[in-house]
Amino acid sequence: MHSPSRELILHLLQEANEALSIPQLAQAAGMHENTVRAQLEALLRDGYVRRTPAAVTGRGRPPWIWSPAPTPESPYATLARVLARQIAASSADPVSAGLEAGTSWGRELAREQHADSTQDLENPQASAAQRVLPVLRRMGFDPSQAADGQIRLQACPLLGAAREHPEVVCNVHLGIVRGVLGQEADPHPAESTAITPFAGPGYCLLRLDDAQDRDS
Repeated sequence: MHSPSRELILHLLQEANEALSIPQLAQAAGMHENTVRAQLEALLRDGYVRRTPAAVTGRGRPPWIWSPAPTPESPYATLARVLARQIAASSADPVSAGLEAGTSWGRELAREQHADSTQDLENPQASAAQRVLPVLRRMGFDPSQAADGQIRLQACPLLGAAREHPEVVCNVHLGIVRGVLGQEADPHPAESTAITPFAGPGYCLLRLDDAQDRDS
């Protein structure tokens, strides 16, 4: 789904506390109702949303109201959510705990990627993006690089846990990237890789520290 209009509509539905009508979505998105209707039909065909009849308030057929389609959570995603909840409740510094765990994980992933591929992720001539993108793709983040060098993470393998405890899960993901790049798990670096969770409809933004690229 690479349509800004559809991404915005899906984001509005995901953030709402109740199912929304087409007029409500049109007002929130600043779009014509016919445009919203067409985008919703496309999202429905692709399985991203569902529709149900609104409560009857008069004569005639009730209009549809729309909500995001439920996504079955995998056992691993459930485990991640439980672990994130536990870290958030028990750690004095959940941000640092998430970063440290993610950095260790990232170093392991880099070693595995290097063992499985002819590409040398530790090659000093490889850019940060060249080292990180294969790992992100394999993990299910659906990354795409923008013209300004930032990376859009267009999917999240642990979305439920990230929404519930972003201070833990999003920093685990940031730590993974730092670990792949050989960076430290410092929560307040002078200059380093950073992530902006839920930066826009349906994506997070990853900014890579290219200091090593400039120095090489």
